[in-house]
Amino acid sequence: MTGILVTSEKRERWPQIQDRYFHDTFTTAPMDMGKVGEALAQIYDSAGFAPAPVRLVDGYTNQRKKAETFFAWETIEKLRDQRMTRAYNRVNKQLNKWERDALFSNWRDGYTRRFTRATGFFLNGDFYDSWTQWNHFRGSAFGGSFEIPRLAFYRYLREEFDMVKETSPLDPYFTLAEHGWLWVPQIEEVIMYERPSSIMLSLGGAVHCDSGPAVTWPDGTELYAFNGHRVPSWIIMEPDKITPKKIMSEQNAETRRVMITLFGFERLIKDLDAIVVDVDINPEIGTLYKFWDIDGVQVAFVVVRNGTQEPDGSYRTFALRVRPAFVTALRAVRSTYPTLSGLSDEEYRALTRT
Repeated sequence: MTGILVTSEKRERWPQIQDRYFHDTFTTAPMDMGKVGEALAQIYDSAGFAPAPVRLVDGYTNQRKKAETFFAWETIEKLRDQRMTRAYNRVNKQLNKWERDALFSNWRDGYTRRFTRATGFFLNGDFYDSWTQWNHFRGSAFGGSFEIPRLAFYRYLREEFDMVKETSPLDPYFTLAEHGWLWVPQIEEVIMYERPSSIMLSLGGAVHCDSGPAVTWPDGTELYAFNGHRVPSWIIMEPDKITPKKIMSEQNAETRRVMITLFGFERLIKDLDAIVVDVDINPEIGTLYKFWDIDGVQVAFVVVRNGTQEPDGSYRTFALRVRPAFVTALRAVRSTYPTLSGLSDEEYRALTRT
């Protein structure tokens, strides 16, 4: 076969399948360890390894502690390559270049906009206390139910284009996605993480709860998140303790944005007695403010609008701390992107319009 016919009807079916699998990503249903064990045995066998016993790890705290012990790189590469690469190559043979690029582009767009934002809460640096832990984990963990976004694409090809044979190497991964969670392969054992007992999502699909924990585990562990960003519990449970001083001393821009959202931007500006220094016509360049803190030190920050639209159609607003020497919002916001320091003001302004 030299190609498949991608009709408009079939292309319209992709978002529907995407929606169906999106919600499965966050299932909190009990795991079926029998089916999990069978699927893992198939994966290990195809890579030439003897089946390894499965050890269930419960709770976020225990998962985080184990992160620095993962090191089975050869095992991981063989397990990943034996089946996923085989399925990818088989599918590519059935698609001509135009169809492949169009389908994969469509898939990547949906994956980036929805799944990465939602699951990134678990699969990024926020999940760990250090980049060392995260670098170990991201190279060694398989997503389990978080593999669903990638696997959904192959399900789509199977259902809409009858690519059963081409996608068959992924059958055990389909099983793990449906019945397991995050898992880490090692020669001696497979570490399987227990699913959370509850996960709260915003309308836009991000891990979020503004009145309690966003994620809980059976062992009582709780994590708090606001629009996909992990925050300390007190920000959600005791928002009245948020003060202008705490906001402006927070080093993490995302956490600072959450604090400003809950405190109220207009209230913050009033309480700080901030003055407007410069307003740019482009909201992505923003407005420059200055004020004097309680220690008599001049503080400056620029309020900018994110250029990327959120799934619900809104735009995030950020407050970025800058040096007080700046007198224009353009120069102030440019200073927060040192990699673009070689651009002129005109070039930077043009870049924000693209």
